[in-house]
Amino acid sequence: MALGLQTPGTAELEQILARLSPSTLYAEVIVAILDPTTRALGPIYLSQLQGAVLGAPLPLASSLLIAWPQIVAMIATAMMLFVAGYVVFQRQEVRA
Repeated sequence: MALGLQTPGTAELEQILARLSPSTLYAEVIVAILDPTTRALGPIYLSQLQGAVLGAPLPLASSLLIAWPQIVAMIATAMMLFVAGYVVFQRQEVRA
């Protein structure tokens, strides 16, 4: 951190760690879908703004493409937790 400013590497690491939380993933998906002016999730660099008309809304398909990794991560996490719970349940000894 130089002069209290966050470096791009630190911001990226902070974002990766925050995305381990389902609430962060859900919030990013909702922002990307419900706010059509959202162009990226996370820090925006000048190279991402080249050719973009500021304030112009994105179509729903583009908003879904922005949020696609977060949607897949939420679904995959739910599936992994379900499978882990199922395996633990199946390995339990039934005593009747």
